[in-house]
Amino acid sequence: MADNYPEDEFDLLAQERESHGAHRVPRNNHGWWIALIAILVFAPLIGIGAGQLYASTRTSSSETASSSTTESSTKETDKDSKSEDATKDSKDSSSSSTADANAQQQPAPAAPATPPAPTPSMDAKVQVLNGKGTRGYAAQKTKVLTDGGYTSVVADNYTKSAPKAATVYFADDTMEVTARDIAAKLGISQVLKAPDVVKTPNQIVVILR
Repeated sequence: MADNYPEDEFDLLAQERESHGAHRVPRNNHGWWIALIAILVFAPLIGIGAGQLYASTRTSSSETASSSTTESSTKETDKDSKSEDATKDSKDSSSSSTADANAQQQPAPAAPATPPAPTPSMDAKVQVLNGKGTRGYAAQKTKVLTDGGYTSVVADNYTKSAPKAATVYFADDTMEVTARDIAAKLGISQVLKAPDVVKTPNQIVVILR
């Protein structure tokens, strides 16, 4: 049987038709390789970006939480500080009120006792000398003193010229009050301390003028 025969329309259709089965034409796989390479390249980049975004979100959340905690702590501190100030003011006010109350309750310090005024010694030994020259004048003044409560008074005459005015002399400081009392009773203004004029046993000497 001869192999050469003229081509007809069936031969043309067979050439145009794609073969199937064991003798089909191999497909082009370049597109799969490109997709795989793209996945291998971009997947790590996407993972890194996602990790950075997650880390950024956690940092922002941590900062927000830290800020909230700091603000809360600051508010609590301010609150505690105000509470402490209020407590301190209350204690100071209470202490001041207590101190004022104690001060009002404490009695005022008693005034120092005034020492009793010295009194004349009514048993002092008194000599009344008549230097006026009038008879009985010393006896009259002696009676004034005894009527005034003095118990040891004697009268006598005086012939010397001094002093020019009636004077009451006393021997020492213990007799000054008594001497001034005698001078007041006799109406004499001059009172002098003169141990050389007042001789023992006398303690006060009155010279009348």
